[in-house]
Amino acid sequence: MGILIEEGDKIRQWGEAVAIVCADTEEHARAAADAVKVEIEELPPLLYRQHKEAELRSPPL
Repeated sequence: MGILIEEGDKIRQWGEAVAIVCADTEEHARAAADAVKVEIEELPPLLYRQHKEAELRSPPL
């Protein structure tokens, strides 16, 4: 099973992976996961993604 990690520095949806831990035992994995620290800055929601993407691609008039 493969894991896809999207590039970038923004979380785009609830439940999106922000870190991955790989270890040789479950105990080591849990200890490593506990050591992960994530700082999150809440941004305003982007509700009309397609509209915003089109706006960004279009040059100003």
